[in-house]
Amino acid sequence: MLKIVSASEKETAKLAAMVASHLKGGETLALHGHLGSGKTAFVKGLAKGLGTKTRIQSPTFVIVQPHKLKNSRMTLYHFDLYRLKNERELVELGFRELISNPRHINAVEWAEKAKALLPKNTAHFKFSRGRRPDERIIQIWPQK
Repeated sequence: MLKIVSASEKETAKLAAMVASHLKGGETLALHGHLGSGKTAFVKGLAKGLGTKTRIQSPTFVIVQPHKLKNSRMTLYHFDLYRLKNERELVELGFRELISNPRHINAVEWAEKAKALLPKNTAHFKFSRGRRPDERIIQIWPQK
């Protein structure tokens, strides 16, 4: 497990852009953490690093928001599972098909709600608040 301390939202976005530079399509990033812990800030940096110019907001009410990547055939799928009650709802939305597409990069907030549906090669990111107001602790580990 890798542990990173981010001093600001800007640093969190830079980390995400660095992660984005290694993505080729077909990856799923599971984002864990309480409200306000930095998950959406991370997705904003990820999107910027992937080259999308669209405004990134957490899709709490629509569950999933696709973002076409500039000069690419790939799409970033941003999921927010906060409002879901069970995995069955996610299956009905076509979650398995979306995350298995090799042209998609998937960022899944509240990923613990889709635990049994995530691919084996999912990378997990746990966000928590640090000691200072803008500080975030980010733990990264691969699924086993």
